[in-house]
Amino acid sequence: FCVTVQPVPAGMPAYPPQTVGSPQTQRPLFTEDDLKQVKDMFPNMEDEVVRSVLEANRGNKDATINSLLQMNSD
Repeated sequence: FCVTVQPVPAGMPAYPPQTVGSPQTQRPLFTEDDLKQVKDMFPNMEDEVVRSVLEANRGNKDATINSLLQMNSD
């Protein structure tokens, strides 16, 4: 058993591209209700900021709340 490794040409990623499922098959990271719950806790924060942080935390509400609390304390 022998494996030949080819060098990766300059400028090319050294990993295979990630495949993303179609929007119909991909489950959302969070629901609108999840978003509303977090937004209700931070009424003075812009909606897009809350949505972005929730997306960055892959729908994890606890991590999102901690991130937003940290942002508010700065």
